[in-house]
Amino acid sequence: MRPARRPTPGTRPPRSGGRLAASRRSLRAGLALIAGTALATLALSAGPAAAQGPPRTAEQAVTAAVDAVVTADAPTVIGGTQLYSTAGTCPVAMNVYGAGGTPHGLIHGACGHAVGTTQWFADSALTVPVGSSTTAAPFPTSPHTLVQYNGGGSYPPHLATPTGTVRVGSPVALPIGAGICKAGPTSGVTCGTVQAHQQTVAFPQGSLTGVSRASLCPESGDTGRMLVAAGTNRPVGLVVGGAGNCTTGGTTFYLPIQPILAQYGVVPFV
Repeated sequence: MRPARRPTPGTRPPRSGGRLAASRRSLRAGLALIAGTALATLALSAGPAAAQGPPRTAEQAVTAAVDAVVTADAPTVIGGTQLYSTAGTCPVAMNVYGAGGTPHGLIHGACGHAVGTTQWFADSALTVPVGSSTTAAPFPTSPHTLVQYNGGGSYPPHLATPTGTVRVGSPVALPIGAGICKAGPTSGVTCGTVQAHQQTVAFPQGSLTGVSRASLCPESGDTGRMLVAAGTNRPVGLVVGGAGNCTTGGTTFYLPIQPILAQYGVVPFV
């Protein structure tokens, strides 16, 4: 199921006046000379990636680049973007969309205040508001939650990787033995295989059921990020924890994405 319409990318400052129009035309021309053709989507995988979304023309690519420059003062939030609050920091796993394309960010349930509303910001100084999330109960009773964006920015359906951004594909449930990958700020892009489903994992805050296990080494900053199927950009699950590290090896635990989307009645926009 997909939302009835594409999500509104967020409010933009009014564009008027001869100088701004001339600036846009000049910038388009300059970018066209540099770009030539639309940039190809990168793949977060250990192997070749399938293309995601319809191809864009060179003109569409240049227009998108111009818009990105014009609205540079507004926050752009994608999967992997770090958000800040008085309770700490948290990465967005991925953007999801409700009825009518209303955008939200999916985050780990341990992010923010244990109970109540958490205000999130795009900067560590807490001056650029992004939205708020409400957790009904602390982790692991609520292992994930949504940030309701305030509409003051742009929320495209992309994930960040160490080499660029990728467009999110349709969610998928992987069988045991299937390839799975993640992109972390410390570990970079790592891949492994799915080892088990429907596991119960003990955390300091309590036990969490319905967890899947993968042979991915964990490092600092991986928790709360999205796993994808190897060779694609299709989301598989939300990282909830791990054991070991990328020097000696380890295990990553995740919650499958499809039950999470069903619970909130949201979908990734693909």
